[in-house]
Amino acid sequence: LYIKKIWPDVKIIGVEPEDADAMSKSLEESKIVELSSVGQFADGVAVKKVGNYSFDFCKKYLDDIIILDENEICNSILELKDHEDIIAEPAGAMSSASLWYYKEKIIGKNIGCIICGGNNDNSRMPEIIRRAKKWKTNNSNH
Repeated sequence: LYIKKIWPDVKIIGVEPEDADAMSKSLEESKIVELSSVGQFADGVAVKKVGNYSFDFCKKYLDDIIILDENEICNSILELKDHEDIIAEPAGAMSSASLWYYKEKIIGKNIGCIICGGNNDNSRMPEIIRRAKKWKTNNSNH
């Protein structure tokens, strides 16, 4: 809110996993929607129903929302680890995964991604590597 007030032209982009997209569904319907179930891979953002405050804030200030596949999130976790030495949990890696959707629009611009949470169990890494490879194979244009 602070950044949007200081620089009104700043774009605020939200990100959700496809199996926990309560906010995007709520924004589409202009009312809070409760999902029947949510996936737990990105458990930090896995909510069936968004709160009133969050919904009102997003309705007013969010410029776009991107829905991510879990395998795409896995790819982002590995890229952060391999290229930046950042250990991010699935929810924390979602903002950098979303950059692909804006790659043409952000050239030469200042951007910020919130990457948070290191709550990622190393025993999950083989699964994350397998899923990231699957995503890369199916999305070679990224």
